[in-house]
Formats: sequence, structure tokens, C-alpha cells
Amino acid sequence: MRVIKLMLRARDGYAVVEGIVVLGLSVLIGAALSAALLTQSRLARAVAERIAHNDAARMTLLVLPREIRLADPDRDVRASSADSLAGRWVRSSGTICASQGNLTWLRLRGIRAPDPAKDSLLLVSSQQETVHVLSAFVRDQAHCAASADEQIYRTTLSATPPDGAVAMIFESGTYYLSQRALRYRLGGEGRQPLTEEFLRDGLSTLQLVHADSSNVARFRISITLKPGLQYSTGRTEGLTVILPNGRAGS
Repeated sequence: MRVIKLMLRARDGYAVVEGIVVLGLSVLIGAALSAALLTQSRLARAVAERIAHNDAARMTLLVLPREIRLADPDRDVRASSADSLAGRWVRSSGTICASQGNLTWLRLRGIRAPDPAKDSLLLVSSQQETVHVLSAFVRDQAHCAASADEQIYRTTLSATPPDGAVAMIFESGTYYLSQRALRYRLGGEGRQPLTEEFLRDGLSTLQLVHADSSNVARFRISITLKPGLQYSTGRTEGLTVILPNGRAGS
């Protein structure tokens, strides 16, 4: 009996040691798994942040050049500063294809369909420019034929349009590099963000340079992204856009 008791005590001792070893291994494995999960989580956040930074930069360097490249800096741009650009932005253009009294038919093509709630009509002739409200503006191909990429619209004007006038549908708005994002304000509305808030105010700037006797007009964009997991000091990108409608000597 004494021998059996001694054997049981020895086995209990071994069980305690085994338990300590198992516990130690569990702690080590748990620490390794936690470190791996932490690394994966940090990598996922870094990748997501990098994508968001790139999207903010790409959107800013895509939208602004696309708008300003089609504009006449002396006629279409109404105001510019280091962090804002206000103007009339053309959404579609075309010609007058028919008129009957105050009714005028327009043949248009552009980046989107005209919207009477926010757009205006600009008629440009060799003598003048006139702005009109899109009154009773509807699709109507009764008097004109359209090609595959065109639409015919009928509107009511308060006066007979000038002969040979070019028609442009535009909206008035202002772009801002403010509150850490590219923002847009249509008319009297609030500033709506077009990007995530990853830009640095004061370091992200706009500059419109008008044409002179030897140089065409140009538009410079410089953006600085805020620091993050991928960029400890922030990242700066820039772009200069030549404006073909603002010619040297104009």
C-alpha cells in the first residue's frame, strides 16, 4: 500500500509538470497568433489607407483638370484663389438646328444630359454671348435629326437666337481644396466633399496663370496628403494643365 501511495504522488507530480508545460506552450502559441493577427490587421489598415490616399489624389487630379481644360480662363473662370476656383462648367454643347418663333431646337452632345434645375444655356455668336434659362426644356426630334451620340432638345427663348450661334449648357459652381478634401459647391448650396478628408489645408493649392504675350494660360494643382501609416511625412503630388482656350497674346 505504501508503494502504491508513492507511485500516485509521483504521478501527481508529473501531472503538475505536464500542466505547466501545456500552459506555457498555450501562452506561446497564443502570443504568436496575437502577433500574427496584429500584423495582419496593421497591414490591412495600411493597404486600406493607401488606397484611400490614392483615391483622394486621383480624384483631385482628375476632376479639376477635366473641368478647367475645356474652359476659357478669361470668360468661364469667375474667380480663383489659392484654395478655390469658381466658374461656369460646360456639360454639353452643340448648335441650333431649328427655330420657330420663340421655340428653339438644339442639337447637343456632352458628358451628361442637361438638367434645367441647375443648368443654363449659353449662346455664343460672333457678335455676342447671351445666357438663357432652360425654359420648357424637353426632348423633341420633330424638327431635327440626331446622330447616335446626339440628343435634340426644344426650349423656349425670350428672344430670337442669333444666326450661327453655338449652344453650350453649363452649370455654375465652385471647387475648393478645403477642410481636408476636394469639395464642390453648386450655386448657393453647401460644399459637398468629392474625396475623403486626406488632404492637408494650406499645403494643397490651386493657381490659375492667365496667358501673356508669349505663354498660353495654364492651371497648376499641388496637393499634399496628410501623414499616415504608409507616409510618415505626407505625400505631395502636382500637375500643370495647359489651357488651349487661353492662348498667348489674348
